[in-house]
Amino acid sequence: MRAERPLLALILLLAAGLRFAGIAHHVVRGAADFDEQNNFLRPIERMARERTLDPTVYQGYPGLFNWIAAGPVLLGDRLGGYTGAAVGARATVAAFGVMNVLLAFVVARRLSGSWGGLFAAALLAVSRLDVRAAHHVTPDVLGATGLLVVLWLVAAQRPRAPWDDLVLGGVTGLATAVKYTGLLAGVPAAAAAFLGGGSAWLRRGLRMALAAALAFALAAPYAVGALLERGGQVTGLRHYYGEKAARNQEARGGESGFRQATRGLAGAAGHGGLLLAAAALVLSRPRRAVVPAAVAVLASLLILAPAAFVYPRHLVPPGTAVAVLAGAGLGAALGRGGALAWAGAATAALSLVLAAPPTVALVAKYRAPSAVDRAADWVETHVEGQALLLSAIPRFAIDPERFEVRRATRLQDEPRVAAGQYDLLVTNLTSDAEALAGFPTLARFPSEDGIPERWVSVLGPPPDRPLLTAIAATRAERARDALAVFLDPPARVFRVEVESTAEWPREVGVDVQVVPAGEWMQATALAIRPTDKDRRRRGAPDGQIYLLAGDEIAALRLSSRRAGDWTGAAVRLFALSAAAPAIGAHELSAREEPGRRRRRRR
Repeated sequence: MRAERPLLALILLLAAGLRFAGIAHHVVRGAADFDEQNNFLRPIERMARERTLDPTVYQGYPGLFNWIAAGPVLLGDRLGGYTGAAVGARATVAAFGVMNVLLAFVVARRLSGSWGGLFAAALLAVSRLDVRAAHHVTPDVLGATGLLVVLWLVAAQRPRAPWDDLVLGGVTGLATAVKYTGLLAGVPAAAAAFLGGGSAWLRRGLRMALAAALAFALAAPYAVGALLERGGQVTGLRHYYGEKAARNQEARGGESGFRQATRGLAGAAGHGGLLLAAAALVLSRPRRAVVPAAVAVLASLLILAPAAFVYPRHLVPPGTAVAVLAGAGLGAALGRGGALAWAGAATAALSLVLAAPPTVALVAKYRAPSAVDRAADWVETHVEGQALLLSAIPRFAIDPERFEVRRATRLQDEPRVAAGQYDLLVTNLTSDAEALAGFPTLARFPSEDGIPERWVSVLGPPPDRPLLTAIAATRAERARDALAVFLDPPARVFRVEVESTAEWPREVGVDVQVVPAGEWMQATALAIRPTDKDRRRRGAPDGQIYLLAGDEIAALRLSSRRAGDWTGAAVRLFALSAAAPAIGAHELSAREEPGRRRRRRR
């Protein structure tokens, strides 16, 4: 077909535009989702920081994805800091998503001709499920890549050699090394292709299994080590497919897993796409050619349904197979001619027309500034000069030259006196705003999903906020792994700020020596740990600790949770104005002990 290449190019451009537009959503001013950070961004950052190849084997993820995404993440980090790193990981997924559109064309074209291939590619290009997955760090998209490669291999109309089985097994092993659910990509489809081969199916299956095991071991050696070390614990499979089933079904209001999964596939390919996919099983000749794709979808449903999956990303691989089947169904209908061809063409066109608008609306939503973005813009526009902020949002990126941001999981856990010391408080938890009654709400920004509990609120300090005053101390002494600060006269210390240019753990333990007991006791303290030192304003404190001690304190002892070097540490002490007179700013610096320096040199 003469128009095949131009049409395919337009479809690929559309697919790339839908997947890359708005890819930086929620990470310009805020933080990526927990799974994106915990499972992928932080482990990749640790690989670079500690110079290790360990990708961090986590539930469901053997580690190959972290190796694949490491280059884009680290390059993005170098070019754009946190935002660049997150975009690098997402861009990796989006690139595979575009490649999946091309692979869907190749597979469906091999099954049913050019029009079937173009329709499969177009249907996948505008699939809301696939476009949504491409805007997050979702290895399931790479699992779909593995499934498409398997379908392409088994669709080859030629006698199969032993080498084909090894390649098939290797692809399945690599898909499994990306995510354990990669087993769903290759095994059912390949098994369907083996059936009917007489006694040869056993030899072929063994060759494939050996190749898959070898490929998995080479691509995920740390996962193999973890499985052996933990006594064969298959992390992820049991957790996803067994332990969470009842909880997930309850979260869906008791909806059956099968209904949930089929509804998700309908959202991926549309009802017209599902109809054409079903037609492929009736109209395709030879029918055996489309059976592997159908078996892959059915196997996924049979496993996903009992687990009552909540996450749409788990339906990406079977949704991709549905697009291939839909293309095969259209190609078969066109090949029959007559009314059947017209009905197939009309169904395909209607499927694309109905699938595109929700996907375009989703991308427009990703491109729009988030509530966190708008809150940060408001603060920078409406607040003059410098200010100290307390944020319940995991990351609140704002002009570091003017604003210093401290992090708390929930503002409602902050003592009101402590919270009142900040110039602004930012939260996306309604419970925070309710707990801090009396703190005026300066601005509110609706969340993208419209849920009031997730609106971002900017609060100001109460009009009668108690003030803190800097207090003096007589001296500071550095022990081996601790820093002791002595007060004369004793005072009720409410806040301690620690700053250091040395590399020492920033998670600090605090002991106090109260009056008149004179014994060291652990203080009840709230530590707010900063973000990466290199991504903050130079000179900002490395740690800030609020002491909730009710007695007068004669001495403080600050220690790292792990052995650390306190050389050059500066400590600032503050107390409530009513507890101590104002005597101006005072800093204590711990100096290196000459004797210790000589011992270290030897």
